[in-house]
Amino acid sequence: MPSRRSVVFVCLIAVLFFIANRAAYQGYFSGDDLDNIYQTSRASAGVFARGVVTPIFNPDNFRPVGHAFYWLMGAVAGLRFAPYLAAVQVLHGVVTLLIFVLARKLGAATSAAAIGALFFVFHMALFDAFWKPMYVFDVFCALFAYLSVLAWLRSGNDWRWCVVSFVCFWLAYKSKEVAVMLPAVLFLLEYRGSRQWLRLAPFFAVSLSFGIQALVSNQSGAYHLALTPQTFAATADFYASHAMLRKVGLLALLTIVGLARDRFGAVAGLLFLLPMLALPGRLSPAYLYVPLAFVALLVASAAERAPKLASLALAVWLAFNFVEMRHLRSDALAEARQSHDYVATLERNRAELMRAPGIRFDGYPRALNVWGSEAAVSLVANREKLDRSSPDALTLSWQPGEGRLYLFDDRLVDDRLVSYLDMSTGTPIGVAYAGGWYEPERDLRWSKPEARLRLLRPATATSFEWKIFVPAAQLKAAHGKVTLEALIGGQPIGHFVLEAIGWQTLEAKLLVASPGAVDVELRVAPSFRPDADGRELGIAVGGIGFK
Repeated sequence: MPSRRSVVFVCLIAVLFFIANRAAYQGYFSGDDLDNIYQTSRASAGVFARGVVTPIFNPDNFRPVGHAFYWLMGAVAGLRFAPYLAAVQVLHGVVTLLIFVLARKLGAATSAAAIGALFFVFHMALFDAFWKPMYVFDVFCALFAYLSVLAWLRSGNDWRWCVVSFVCFWLAYKSKEVAVMLPAVLFLLEYRGSRQWLRLAPFFAVSLSFGIQALVSNQSGAYHLALTPQTFAATADFYASHAMLRKVGLLALLTIVGLARDRFGAVAGLLFLLPMLALPGRLSPAYLYVPLAFVALLVASAAERAPKLASLALAVWLAFNFVEMRHLRSDALAEARQSHDYVATLERNRAELMRAPGIRFDGYPRALNVWGSEAAVSLVANREKLDRSSPDALTLSWQPGEGRLYLFDDRLVDDRLVSYLDMSTGTPIGVAYAGGWYEPERDLRWSKPEARLRLLRPATATSFEWKIFVPAAQLKAAHGKVTLEALIGGQPIGHFVLEAIGWQTLEAKLLVASPGAVDVELRVAPSFRPDADGRELGIAVGGIGFK
């Protein structure tokens, strides 16, 4: 391919990609991003250097190549999102270019290699990988895996290229552990070539060492390796549906496999997919980044056999991906706006955050999670200790209904109390909660089996009301009966037996009492532990207070 045509092709793809994904620059950091920026900001360059060279498996999932990216970008760009995203998208473009180069080396024509590259660069299963910096680990892994393969193809009898290939393999693994399968991919290439098996010994030794360490270390948690047929069936179904976009392309995939002369890309993609099939606790379409980077070679090979059909199929494929992107883009930008507004509110109140004796969290945007919210406060306020248990803590109350963050000084709690809390209106009432409550949801808030809050009792109060929601799963777990007991100022005011599903309103009549701040306590039995939730719940409250 002449140099001029190469430049034109690369520029055309870059322009099309930017036009299609320009809205990504309206996005914002995820919770993982902020946590990585904060954690790496406290490290020195030596930490990453030692992480790269050590042959010891890290059970805390420290990936020095990707984490070094956050360390460097944090020092250069701080909390400006656009530079992080631009860097990730440039890396994505480099991976796409390497796909084109490798497809050509494996015998595909220029047009066929371009089709394979286009299949990959716009694939919407990888949407998060080029919209969210948090998946830079997958991008780096694919980048170094491709460099390792290309170096291996050049090695021949030159041991220096074998060393280059090994170094790239090592860096691919230090980017993400899925690279443990790369030696098997190189074995496929060597089987087709000179079959000098001894050259592969260092690769397989490293892969075997890290594989055994991972099996021994990952005995629990999200990275627990579940080697069961049920797990493989469930994870394979998940990744297959996303790889071909909700299974609509399954027939197309079978056609591609049938047309391709060279099925190296299909086998390589499956090899990289294998470790992920044993991780039911870590499922994401973006994790298909490395497997699909090699499946693109299969697409290029098929396009070589039927170029006109492949061009037509590519046009349909790109159109379908564009439609899919519109849905994904809408959800991603909605989440990003909330995360951005949360951090922007923190930045406007930086001085208050810095001098607060402690910081208490009362909810957070879904995309940030608790670790991202804590990291955001630490970054904005430049403080390591948040002192959540301080009696004079500053409460950060996130109201999902409004999409707003409120800051409350707990020392002024009695001056800000309300008599009734409506969870659906976004009332800024974070200071009323005295313990035993989970983060707010859209129109309710779950309590723990024992929960307390502080309300303002009006002089005219005649009754106390609860609006609660009882899901069917909770009644089933409780054998059809949930009890709720309420106390005001330590004195019981009502005992209820809940036997109905859905929303319901409870009310207890009150005797005349002095107005002012009062402590309300809820006791629920039995507690409720939903499947795959991990929390111990009491009751779901939509509204509570004096009437």
